[in-house]
Amino acid sequence: MQHFVEHLAVSWRQCLRGQALLGVGIMGFVILLTGWLFASFSLRQPLVVGVDVSLSAMRIVGAFLVLLWIQEAFVRDVERRTVLGVFAYPVSRSVYVLGRFSGVALLVLATVTVWGGGLLVLGTYGTWGYEAGDTPQLGWPLILALSGLALDLLVIGAFMLLIVSLSVTRMLPLCIGICFALAARGIGPVTDYLRFVADADQKLKLSMLPILDALQWFLPDLSRLDWRVAVLYGQMPELLAIFQGVAGSVGYLILTLVAAVGIYKYREFS
Repeated sequence: MQHFVEHLAVSWRQCLRGQALLGVGIMGFVILLTGWLFASFSLRQPLVVGVDVSLSAMRIVGAFLVLLWIQEAFVRDVERRTVLGVFAYPVSRSVYVLGRFSGVALLVLATVTVWGGGLLVLGTYGTWGYEAGDTPQLGWPLILALSGLALDLLVIGAFMLLIVSLSVTRMLPLCIGICFALAARGIGPVTDYLRFVADADQKLKLSMLPILDALQWFLPDLSRLDWRVAVLYGQMPELLAIFQGVAGSVGYLILTLVAAVGIYKYREFS
């Protein structure tokens, strides 16, 4: 347990030395400023529009940050050969992997919490002086939406860790991680559109649906964790839908971490 905490602390410090704290603050300010500016375009729903835009920006910026933090926590050790010194100690490699990832996970949770506080302020005061017709739900629905965002980012980070465990180059995990984030977030809405919308192109349905159905065996549907409708319109998702989204994402998270640990155990570093 002691070595696990030590690696967690090392990961946390490495990410902070990479000016992560400054980046989180700047990005959070830009996100909230963007949401506040977009709110001015809606005279009837400024708060709803501002919160919606901010949540979208959080998903985009958060994905890039978690990919950079995984790279900082793992790839730099390989580049600098410091991983050889770490593995020379009688400590399990699984402790190293899980400890470092836990440090990144704590940073993700802290970031989402800080951004959520800013979102609470925006959703309360960002009316631009207009009379707000609809107001966002900033209690438990906001906590639910932020929890889904945090789990979304952790799954993306775990997948990149798996790629890092296989890769010998610096940029490959980052590029594949970006592609994974886009695919995992988009596969559900695209599949639903082709399957359930009557106006969808029939030729596209016939050609794409089999491919998308096959990809769903390998990719999680992270769109199931986007519960912003509960915040924006007070429409809480069904408990079954929440359970399916969480179960699928947590299962994928565990599988990728187990695979990464297994690869690290048998990988030779030179």
